[in-house]
Formats: sequence, C-alpha cells, structure tokens
Amino acid sequence: MKFPIRPRVVAAACALIACSVVTAAAQQPTLEAFAAGDVVTAQWTVVPGATGYTVDVTGTVNTQINLAASPNFFRVNAPAGTYNIRIRGTAGSVTGPFSNTVTVTVTVGGPGPGGCSQIGGLTASSNTSGGSVQITWTQVPGTLGYRVEFSRFSGSTELTRTLPAGSNSTTQFVGMVGTFYARVVAGNACSTSTSNEVQFRIETLAGPGPRTPDPAPGTVLPLPGYGPAVANAVANAFNEDLQNSCVEHGGNNAWLLRLVNALRQQDTRWGLNWKRGNVGDLSQDIVTYNYGSGADEGTTDVYIIDTIGNHCGSGAASPNWQDQTGATRAGGGIGRWTLQPYLRFFPGGDQQ
Repeated sequence: MKFPIRPRVVAAACALIACSVVTAAAQQPTLEAFAAGDVVTAQWTVVPGATGYTVDVTGTVNTQINLAASPNFFRVNAPAGTYNIRIRGTAGSVTGPFSNTVTVTVTVGGPGPGGCSQIGGLTASSNTSGGSVQITWTQVPGTLGYRVEFSRFSGSTELTRTLPAGSNSTTQFVGMVGTFYARVVAGNACSTSTSNEVQFRIETLAGPGPRTPDPAPGTVLPLPGYGPAVANAVANAFNEDLQNSCVEHGGNNAWLLRLVNALRQQDTRWGLNWKRGNVGDLSQDIVTYNYGSGADEGTTDVYIIDTIGNHCGSGAASPNWQDQTGATRAGGGIGRWTLQPYLRFFPGGDQQ
C-alpha cells in the first residue's frame, strides 16, 4: 500500500522556509570540515524538516553534490588543491539558506602544517554527568584536526564531531540510559591516528542537559516554537514507525518515543503524557512540556501537544503539532508528565 507523501513534503518545505514559528536562523546549518591526507571530512548541524542536502564546492573543483537527509556528514578522497565548501537543506523544490563556507586544503605528497611525520600517541578518556559525556584526549603535535566518533556498538561509528587543531575535549549530550563507545581520530597532511576506544555508560538522565531555566515566580515558560519542524523531521526519518503507531491496530509507540528523543536533544523539559492524569495509561500520540519550576516526573504543569494526525484512522498517519492544553482543561481534564515508557524503550541507548 502506498501512502500519500505530499502533505509531509509540504510540511518539510514549510519548515525550511520558516513559514511557521520556526525561525529562519534554525534553517541555516553550521558546517565543520578538515582535510587529513587526501581525505576531506565534513559534518553539519541537522536542518529541521530537510529531506536532503546540497553540497556546493568551489576552488580546485567546482561541483554540487546532492545528499540524503541522513547521515549529516561525509568523507571523500580529493585531489591536491583548495576547496570552499558550503551546504544547505532541501525539501522537494524548496531550498534553505547556505551554511557558513569552510575552506580546506589538500596537500597530498607535501608537508602540511606541523610537518608530515606519522602521528601517534593518541589516547582518549571519558567522564559522564547526567545525560552527557565529556571525551578528552592527548593533543598530537602537527595535527590539523580531530574527529570524535560515537556509537552504540563497539568498533562502529554512528555520530561524528569534527574539531580544530588545539582541541583536547568535547562534551556530547546523549540523553539516553545505556552503554556507548567513542574514539578520537587525529589527522595531518600525511596520515591519521585513532585513539583507544573508550566505553562509557549513562546511568541516569538526572543532572546537566540542554534545559530551559525555570520561569520567574508567578510566570510560566512559553511553548517552544521548534516542535513542528522536529516532528516533520522525525516523520521523514521514521515514516514506517509513524504508520505503525496505532497500538489498537497492532502497532507500537516507537515513533512517539523517537519524537521525544529528538525533542529532548533541544530541552529535557519534554516528556510523554499519562492520559487524563492516570498514571500507567499512556497517551499514544501526545507529548508534554513542563512549563513550570517543579520536578518533571508527575507534574501537571504541562503543555499538551497532539503529534499524530489521523492516528488510528483508516488512511495514512501524518506528523501533527496541535496544542491541546486549553481544550483539555476546558473539558475538565489534565495532562501528567512522565518519562517512564521512554526509559523502558531505550534501555541500552539511542535506538535511532
């Protein structure tokens, strides 16, 4: 059975051109890139709503490359020369603004900054706090840049961060309970060197994480404006889960929990909802946001957001973002914040 895709493409395009409450600044990716030998590595921040990316290269080679929406990095072998790289998100025929331009120089066969000796002596360690991990490493003389690789699995890479020469640490918000792995790759104009692999475990999400500070006494926080774009992006990435999101029809809550995962990368105030405040009765298509200064788990000081259109209907489900807070209270109901089903779904780390 084929599901209509036009509404999701339109919604993604809307996010790219900021035709909702999403700010235009959020649609401009931030690009990082460096060369090690003849290998050019580039990574950029994800653009909410993007269904693909266009890489624009000028300099020794002038070309444009179209990429899928995931992953948000690439590595290519390039001839010696200088390259100016920038990138922008796309959604159908709609294009977002270009990123910053990064210039990299490939000097294959010749010495780069700091000489062209083989690099080595790289070691890494980790330190966790709440839902975040700090990776530290020994600096290597002559290194042009570092790449930190993260994964849920030993020996593999699912997320990378590139950092300039002179760096010796980075902090990454994980936001999941589980065991993870990381290593650091240093590169100069001749070679690369990979550190030992470090294993770390996130035991609790309590503690530091991306979080909006409490509101002033007697006030509440506004509902963040990035929600529609995040919902569209998760729908694009996990459409099969979205179409299988009705538990009554034999589905599961995977898509809803992935959405909470993505929202919590922005703010740990996001969670799920106990329907009508009844603990244990999960709302199948609702997320909540703690707008007050009380503890998250169990609070009723929440915005109540419907996130799935045509949920459990006869046609295709679609991403939605409808504030139901006022309607719920007008009907005499409440929402109650919880993270318990989310933690059960991600017992070993980020399932994305």
